[in-house]
Amino acid sequence: MNVYDSDKVSALLLCSGMSKVEELDDADVVVLNTCHVREKAKHKVYTELGYLRERKEARFAEGKPFIIAVGGCVAQAEGAKMLERAPFVDIVFGPHTYNELPNMIRSVRKPTDDGDHVALETAHLEIFFKNKRPRLLNIGFSSEDKYKSLPFLNVEKKSAYLAIQEGCDKFCTYCVVPHTRGREVSRDAQAIIQEAKSMAASGVCEITLLGQNVNSYRYEDVSEKWLFADLIRAVCEIDGIKRVFYTSSHPVDVTLDLIKAHAELPQLMPFWHLPVQSGSTNVLRAMNRHYSVDDYKRTVDNIRKYNPDIAMCSDFIVGFPGEDDEAFEQTLELVRYVNYAQAFSFKYSPRPNTVACDLPDQVDDSVKAERLARLQSLLREQQTQFNTNCIGQTLSVLFQKHGKCSNQVLGKSQFMQSVVLHTPNPEMYMNSIRNVFITGATLSCLEGRIVN
Repeated sequence: MNVYDSDKVSALLLCSGMSKVEELDDADVVVLNTCHVREKAKHKVYTELGYLRERKEARFAEGKPFIIAVGGCVAQAEGAKMLERAPFVDIVFGPHTYNELPNMIRSVRKPTDDGDHVALETAHLEIFFKNKRPRLLNIGFSSEDKYKSLPFLNVEKKSAYLAIQEGCDKFCTYCVVPHTRGREVSRDAQAIIQEAKSMAASGVCEITLLGQNVNSYRYEDVSEKWLFADLIRAVCEIDGIKRVFYTSSHPVDVTLDLIKAHAELPQLMPFWHLPVQSGSTNVLRAMNRHYSVDDYKRTVDNIRKYNPDIAMCSDFIVGFPGEDDEAFEQTLELVRYVNYAQAFSFKYSPRPNTVACDLPDQVDDSVKAERLARLQSLLREQQTQFNTNCIGQTLSVLFQKHGKCSNQVLGKSQFMQSVVLHTPNPEMYMNSIRNVFITGATLSCLEGRIVN
């Protein structure tokens, strides 16, 4: 979602008359788009801001402008605190106010002489001053569809992200998303389809549908009702769209129609990111996840009933408050039951304004680290085995990047694996989908040769 938002912000600034620069020293404006899901991400923001402060002081000494804007979820959560902690920051704006960024930048660059107001019309804008220099805080939750004013630029990319839903109503006790992204909102289905058609017309052949809880998508107007599976079928019917992924889904919102769509639509890739978070029903209950371990197992079994070869991916949180040794062992048991192709796993990180911060039986960090190491060892073993099982198979690969060596081109399989092709002419395969016979595999990537 942050990559998608960053691309949209970049397109918005380009359409407003700005241009990109390759070097920081040449920039008049720097925008940081931030994530607040884990504490480490927040620390990275302030570390980066410390470096940007030095650049700003150097630019000012040369009489050159240097505007620092911080957007995204850390900006939303920190708000005025960020302006206090980092007084050299000019603009702090949340995920719902990206569309107003060009006007905010213009207002900061050309403040009024008396410094007592800024000519910017928005109901949720706060203005701070430092030496008559305006500093803007814009973290409101707009009722308007921000995507209507976020442009799509024709770019030479074969793969693109497409946001269809934002926010979440699940209120998991560890999660800050409802506080930073707001309540669940689904975009107009026809607007999504039109954006997907624009992408296809520009040459995009792979689309990843995005949402904090993507499969809860539901849009209804006076004439029609759309659920997630309906939207996927419509996107797959667009000429030129050959591959469709989506992330991140919630187990509660998995429907039979969605499961069948994977079996019936060749454009819908056989990869399912279905975060479980824990293998203990008691921990899941404390997380407010609305399902049991048995519920999750039945869902996975049903997915594989219709799609035996599908690659399962998940998220895990270890060391959640109240997780004892037995609960953690249950997580390992679930991992062995499902046998994941990929997974993301993290130590529990307390987030502000979440219920889990105040739960009893907080787990010591050393215990979290030990459990995470054991879990990741098992997950790496499964991922390596899944990749090894691909040796001798022919996979569909979209090539889009150059490798570290001049004779390498990198791609992505239908199972979201990285694939390396060694060839004397990498450009021949760039931005194309090819059949690749897999000859080698490691934990992180596959190798192969082109099959005509």
